[in-house]
Amino acid sequence: MYIPKLGKETMAKSKHSKVKNTGILFELLARQLTADTLNDIADPSAIKIIREFFVKNTALKKELQLYQSLIKQKFDSESQAAQFVDAVLTERRKLVNKTLANQKYNLIKEIKKHYSLEKFFASPVTKYKQYASAYRLFESLTDSNINDPTVIMQCRITLVENITTKRARGGKVKQTIVENFASQDEDTRLLAYKILIDKFNSKYDGLSKDQKSLLEKYINNVSNKKTLAEFVNKKATTLHKGLTSKLNKVNDKIVTIKLNEVIKHLKPLTEIKSIKDKHILNMMRYYDLNAELTNVTKRRTRQVV
Repeated sequence: MYIPKLGKETMAKSKHSKVKNTGILFELLARQLTADTLNDIADPSAIKIIREFFVKNTALKKELQLYQSLIKQKFDSESQAAQFVDAVLTERRKLVNKTLANQKYNLIKEIKKHYSLEKFFASPVTKYKQYASAYRLFESLTDSNINDPTVIMQCRITLVENITTKRARGGKVKQTIVENFASQDEDTRLLAYKILIDKFNSKYDGLSKDQKSLLEKYINNVSNKKTLAEFVNKKATTLHKGLTSKLNKVNDKIVTIKLNEVIKHLKPLTEIKSIKDKHILNMMRYYDLNAELTNVTKRRTRQVV
């Protein structure tokens, strides 16, 4: 498979380049992280690369956020979506192309140190068409060779349709957290299960709404530690209050002791600033405990009645 080099290209030679598409580069790194994790590779290089090149305030991080907004944002009407595309393009114009090119060059150089580029770029990408459309629009801002109005218009239509919410009968929006999680590619879901749920046995064959929300937040913020920490702090606080409120409803002394221990370990998560995989895994287990205690309480209430 031929892997194009970073350099000047015209629209005629290459309508789209995975190597230059920041959104796709990040997606492929996430896919590589999945493969490394499932193969039990300790301290995967992919996570180091993500944390080095996609940290706050880098040009790559800023461009990635623009790509992802065109993929994930949702609006009720096409006119709103079209205005948003224009707003994103305005922000893209503010980025320094030379800085972006240098960072992408170093990123590819680093990926090449640890992985085969041929295999790395061979993986299929979810929403490839949308990423490619965003790339072409971004490139058209600075490359005079990309001036085919038909191509540019088609790219805009693709993106506008992607971020316009389709409504079901009765006007209810179909997009939900559960559907977002389910729409993730299989490898991403496997990564989430591998890291966060360990080896779920038959007892853990289903995930609650809170667990799915936690998984989605973790997957989407692997390089955004502040946002992830704030989310976990908030959820841990709610969970801490929920478990504490159940203490006086537990009659078993052993269960009470264990519950107190869990509450003690959960408290630090309400303020922690650096979230690690083990913290997410513990949160998943705490959610299970909370659900189990809730079910026990309901059963006892019904028995009394």
